[in-house]
Amino acid sequence: MSPSDPSKTLASLLKKLKSHHGELLHQPINAWLAPKLPAPVPVMVAAPIEDVDTADADNDDASDSEERESSSREEPVFATPAAAEEDPLVQELVFSFLLWDASTTQARNLMKRLCETFVDLNELRVCLADELAEVFGDRYPRAWERAQRLRATLHDLYKREHGMRLSHLAQSGKRDTRGYLDSLDGIPAFVAARMFLLGFGGHAIPCDSRLVELLADEGAIDKDMTDPADAGSWLERQIRAADAQEAGLLLQAWSDEKGSAPKREKRPLDPYGLEQAVAEARAAARAGMPVRPQAPASGSGKPSKSEAKPDAKPEKPAKAKPTRPGKSSKAKGR
Repeated sequence: MSPSDPSKTLASLLKKLKSHHGELLHQPINAWLAPKLPAPVPVMVAAPIEDVDTADADNDDASDSEERESSSREEPVFATPAAAEEDPLVQELVFSFLLWDASTTQARNLMKRLCETFVDLNELRVCLADELAEVFGDRYPRAWERAQRLRATLHDLYKREHGMRLSHLAQSGKRDTRGYLDSLDGIPAFVAARMFLLGFGGHAIPCDSRLVELLADEGAIDKDMTDPADAGSWLERQIRAADAQEAGLLLQAWSDEKGSAPKREKRPLDPYGLEQAVAEARAAARAGMPVRPQAPASGSGKPSKSEAKPDAKPEKPAKAKPTRPGKSSKAKGR
């Protein structure tokens, strides 16, 4: 093999990353998110008091009276935080969406912000894409596209399972699990590969545009290979299944250290054409004036009456009346 062979360069790159970062282990979300959750709040619940027979009340000794007094006291019951009851695999799915074309630090900070903003994953699912993109912030990579894809994936998952859960896939085969993840609506190849690798122990290498750019500059992949999905498939063929998790974590650490964010997308100013109408309605409500619907602008909406009428049919040319042979002969004779 030549020194410029991408497979050989990839192998040397992984050895260098392992010597630099050491052995990396996957940290579940609860390992770094649970300590930031609010402490359990004690909920005071009064224990029921059993009825005491009045005839035997005089015969009760001091021990029975102490038991009645202790049973009448309120016993604290600790409430479990809502995030602790969520499916950890769905939490990992959301975090994989946040990590797509972003760094681990950015994804963790945004994950904590989502936990503070939304009550649970179901509230996150029903949130509009515009509202979700505002929570992400304009500086977050692919904020608008990420919000649309995440919302579509969570909706598709809810329609299939009638709930926010992925734990049932642990009982399925590897091929069925990977097919299920790839078929979710709106899911990027990076998210499906990361879930299959870290969530279900499958053979996959998560690859996004940040990692593709680094690998191409290093010569570890072909420079013509620009699609992250194709690059991930090629990496899977070069890395054994037993080394996939370690290689994926090392490449992610390298992307966090050396990777650069993709170009910021231009978010549409008014994707639904409703911002101006909402602003005018709010201004009219503050002024106490009734909101009247405006006529649609030209070029949009319903056509006007003049436009609705079809064009007049062109007049047909008048047919020449045929002359009778007798009249023509008389005219010639005169």
